[in-house]
Order: sequence, then C-alpha cells, then structure tokens
Amino acid sequence: MVKKILKYIGIAVACLVVAALSSALLYRKYLQHEVAEERAITSPNGINTLEPVRIGGIDQWVEVRGQNVNNPIILFIHGGPGIAFIPLAGAWQASWERYFTVVQWDQRGAGKTYASNDKELQRRTMNVPQMEQDTLEVVNYLRNRFKREKIFVLGHSWGSVLGLWLAHEHPELIYAYVGVGQVINTEQNEGVGYQDALEEGHKRHNEPAVKALEGIAPLSPSKPGFRKDVDLERLGTRFAWAAPEHTGIRGYQENFVRGCVSSRIFPCG
Repeated sequence: MVKKILKYIGIAVACLVVAALSSALLYRKYLQHEVAEERAITSPNGINTLEPVRIGGIDQWVEVRGQNVNNPIILFIHGGPGIAFIPLAGAWQASWERYFTVVQWDQRGAGKTYASNDKELQRRTMNVPQMEQDTLEVVNYLRNRFKREKIFVLGHSWGSVLGLWLAHEHPELIYAYVGVGQVINTEQNEGVGYQDALEEGHKRHNEPAVKALEGIAPLSPSKPGFRKDVDLERLGTRFAWAAPEHTGIRGYQENFVRGCVSSRIFPCG
C-alpha cells in the first residue's frame, strides 16, 4: 500500500515538473514572439544581419540593424569585459535604428564569439592591446563593408576604454565618440563604490554586509594601506554587497534576465 502511494506521489511530482518546464518554454516562446514583433525591420532599405566576422584571428559575431542601411553607422562597444549586448539591445535600441545603422559586436570572450571559438585561446588573448586591435579591425570592417569614410562609436563601461583609445589613436576613422559610464580612474572608482556600499549597509542596518565590507578595507586610494593590486575576491565582495542594496542594479539584473530569456540566441553567453 505504501509503495503504491509513493508511486502515485512520484508520478504526480513528475507531472508537475513536466508542466512547469512546458510552461517555461511556452512563456519563452511568447516573449520571443513579442520581441520579434517589436524589433521587426519593415523598411525596404532596412538591414538585419547577424554573422561571424574574422577579427583578430577568430570568428567574432557582429549584428547590424537599422531601418535604412544608408543612415550613419554607430558601433556600440559593450562593457564587461564579457557582457554581450546583442540579446539585450531590443529593450532600448529600436529608436536608434530609425536614425542610425546600429552595430552590436560580441567581443572576444563574450556572447556568441565566446561560444564559437577555442576557450583557451580566448583566455590567453583577452588583454587590452589585443582587444584594442580587435576594435580597430571591427571599425575598418564596417567602413569597408558599407563604404564609409567614418562612423560613430559609443563605448559603454569597459567598452569606453576601447572607444577612448580608438578616438585618441585613430580620430580620422570616426565622426564622434560617445562615452557612457566612461572609465577614467579605476582605482578611484572602486574606492567610491566601496564607500557607497558600506554607507548603504550601515543605513540599512545590514550587519553581514558591513562586516564583510569592513573585512576587505581599505578599498579606497585615499586611505593609508590601500593596495593597488586589489584582488578579484575583494572586488567580488564589494560587488556582492553593493548590488542587493540598489534598486537600479536590481532593475538592470531583471532586464538582463528578461532579455536573455526572450532572445532567439539564448543563452546570453
């Protein structure tokens, strides 16, 4: 009798799991359909391509979208390193596509580029000089493909390091450079971020956060004993306690997840 009951319970649990998975897949399909409808390129002069391009000795994925291929080109250089924006761009890019041909590029170690190439090779070649050269190659690829003398470039966060380098070293290739979350002084930035997280922890009486953050002090260049070789574990502690305390970051995380789930190239990485 007990075995029979357990059998029926097992069957019921299995059915619930299957139903939950089916619902999740159906919801994903629904989101994909919604995003596809919202992002449809309807103009006869429009462009919507996603393809690998040989850049820096590996295949790097480039998406080009716009309602008129003759519009000025703007290259979006994503942050991270490693935070590919192709799956997320649908949340905000549509208005840009009316006035620009917008290019999203999955850098070395990010998104479809990461998935399409040897992982060890990418690990060994993910350094600033190589990625600066990748940026230059992408710009020249776009100039040659679309027969343009110059393009616009936007660098976001880590991408602003590459974008600013390009603007400084090759101003003849771009009409203008736009820095969003521009990186200027990373040491000072981490110090400010640490202090902000610590103050927020005190304000919210979050004792575990305060204890963890005080355990990695000092993380500010202005404080005696600051280490320039700040290790990733200490930075990870700062990020871990900063994120839950800020609604803006929570909103970004929610948009990131929704973008991944609704993307036709899910998973994001």
